[in-house]
Amino acid sequence: MHGSYRHAISEDSSAFKEQLPFYQIRPVYTGCVYILYRTGINIGFATHIISGIAVVAALPFLYLMSVSFLAKPFIYAVPPLGLIFGVPDLGRLSTPDGLAFFAVVLAAYLYLKKRITPLVILLPMMLGIRTDLILFALPLLFSIFVCERNSRWKALLTMLVCVAIYFGIGAYWSNAGWSTIFYCTFVERQTNPISVPPTLTAQQYFLAIVRGGVASLLSKSFILYVVAAGYSCYLVRNQAQRTSIVTALNSSAVSLSVVCLVFVVSHFVAFPLAWDRFFCAPYLIGAFCLLAMLTECSSTANPAPQG
Repeated sequence: MHGSYRHAISEDSSAFKEQLPFYQIRPVYTGCVYILYRTGINIGFATHIISGIAVVAALPFLYLMSVSFLAKPFIYAVPPLGLIFGVPDLGRLSTPDGLAFFAVVLAAYLYLKKRITPLVILLPMMLGIRTDLILFALPLLFSIFVCERNSRWKALLTMLVCVAIYFGIGAYWSNAGWSTIFYCTFVERQTNPISVPPTLTAQQYFLAIVRGGVASLLSKSFILYVVAAGYSCYLVRNQAQRTSIVTALNSSAVSLSVVCLVFVVSHFVAFPLAWDRFFCAPYLIGAFCLLAMLTECSSTANPAPQG
């Protein structure tokens, strides 16, 4: 199928044109590629440069988060976690995932540091890197709305902006829509997905879910994240039993952990892919939040001496 598909795309200009919206809906990423291309850099090499620079640029923010929110024993766990979750691999890919990783790490840093104004500016821009990041932006904005009373209007306004940008990107570039993209990704590639959209059946959807679930269970990154998320839920439950659920959820680390979990679950429901490159950032930030919760628990159990 892939051979005939590639042949049809290369021979039929109308079929080739209908493939473009799959890539045009990433204007920030494609814009960066175009700028590098205009400076004389090979367009294929430019995609790799962006990934490498983005991953390297994310590392200082991971370091600042670690020294600000983690106790010393836990700080040393962050680099190995980055290796396990595949952060170095992102820097070599010719995809927008390295840039998405940088954006998510930066958003997590700004959220933990309570820098709401630059955060609400960043979140709508993230949708131009990968539109699926709306599944991260909206839960994070909801968390701001609930936990940051002085910034509720900013969170609500940014939610509306994010939704408008998401649908605006799809409408401007004539995106084929979720069901068509799902069909072309999990069932069969189509040469004319816009003019002749395929029909996705419930059986095809659930078969893709099953296949994605099996593939996820074979991923060491997914297994490690599930363990981290499960232990985070255990800590939150214990905290809620000692105080209250409201107090437990008031922690920025807990809220951010929930945001990462919502992204992973909702993204899998929408697109049951087991590709670690889609989840590297939420996996790592979710594990980081567990370390931050453990730091908070240790500081509560062993308060600093007075005077």
